[in-house]
Amino acid sequence: QTELQAWYGRWSFPNLLGVEERPLAGEQWALTPPWETQPQGVEPTHVEVAMWFEGSFPESLRGLLPEGASLLVREVHDEGWATAWKDGFPRIEVSPRLCVAPPWNSEPGDVILNPGLGFGTGHHATTAAALQLLDRVADSCSTALDVGAGSGILTIAARHLGLQARGIEIDPSAVLSANANAKLNQQSGDFSNTPLDQVAGRFDCVLANLHAELIVDMWQELIGHSAHWIILA
Repeated sequence: QTELQAWYGRWSFPNLLGVEERPLAGEQWALTPPWETQPQGVEPTHVEVAMWFEGSFPESLRGLLPEGASLLVREVHDEGWATAWKDGFPRIEVSPRLCVAPPWNSEPGDVILNPGLGFGTGHHATTAAALQLLDRVADSCSTALDVGAGSGILTIAARHLGLQARGIEIDPSAVLSANANAKLNQQSGDFSNTPLDQVAGRFDCVLANLHAELIVDMWQELIGHSAHWIILA
């Protein structure tokens, strides 16, 4: 992996659209999540690297190939990729009163989420499960705190269900995304980078759709802010 990163560092192409590393056909690739601290399997000695270029292929890349590497070049015709990605974000019906949809596929009364930098469109299993549980407990709650709000989907959904909800997030870019999504739903864009230990008070429902390791580290604070329900994913 170190050699591969060094190889990447040797070139720069202005028309490069993307790079993807893949396991070779028939091989298993043990991926290590970034929050894991222990080694997970053996890194591959050989990988397939796919690169996409806009316009002509840069012939100078041929001279930069590592020893023993082979190169396959093919033309990919434009088939509407600029809009085809939208098909991956269909409307989601959590319950008759809670539906989540992107702006281009929404109906009146939907929670509108514009896929962006913040995690959470409703399509990931953890987000979908948190939405379902929120819908089940909302009638017994009046306030909610969303810890690690990402795109803001859980906060926005809680407000849609009638709760006074607050969302906090450490990633500044996600806060911008969440505030923009709130405005799409005619809600106040008041997501913030406030640390959990600086949030005052208790909330009827605390939501945390985070890595398991973070939840374990924060469990005492999460419980301390909860007056009734905690939804973890």
